[in-house]
Amino acid sequence: MTRPMKVLIGLLLTLGSMVPVSHAQVIRSDVESAFVWGQDRSGKAVSSTTSDPLSGEKLETITYQGITVTFGIHLAVNCWRDFNYCCNESKITVVNHSGYPLLVKYNGSYETGTGKPIKTKKVSGGTKKVHEVKNDSAEALSVVVCPSMNVFRQSVQVNGTDYVFRVGET
Repeated sequence: MTRPMKVLIGLLLTLGSMVPVSHAQVIRSDVESAFVWGQDRSGKAVSSTTSDPLSGEKLETITYQGITVTFGIHLAVNCWRDFNYCCNESKITVVNHSGYPLLVKYNGSYETGTGKPIKTKKVSGGTKKVHEVKNDSAEALSVVVCPSMNVFRQSVQVNGTDYVFRVGET
C-alpha cells in the first residue's frame, strides 16, 4: 500500500469517527427481571405491608401470579454501638400458590447506591443452595447479615425473577 493510500484511509477513518452523536445508534433496554418492593407497575407485582401477629414487626410482601414473597427483619444481633455496626437477622418466606413448583435461591445483600455485596454470615440451607417449593407450600430462609450501613437491599430469586427488599430506605 502506498503512502498516499494510507493517508487517505487514515483521513476517512478520522472523518468517520467525527459523525455527530445525534446520528449514532442508541440501543435501549428496559430490564424487568426484578420486582422491587414499593415500585409497583400496572399488571405486575403488588407490594404491601403487614405486621407479624406475634411480634408486631413490619413485614413487606411482594405478590405476583400466585407467588408471595415476604421479608422482615426479626432482630438485631451482635451490635457494637461504638462502631455503628450491627448484624441483622431477617426472614424471607416464599409461599407458592402458582400451580407449579418454584426454584428459590437467596441472591444476597447489597449496599444501596454502590451495589457492593455485604458479607452474609448465615443462610439456612446455605447461600448457594437452590430450594424447591412445591405448589401450595412455603419455604422460609433465615439470613444473618452485618452491613456497615443501615441502608441496604436483600434479594431472593424465584424461578429466575429477583424479588428485592430495601432495608432502611423510605
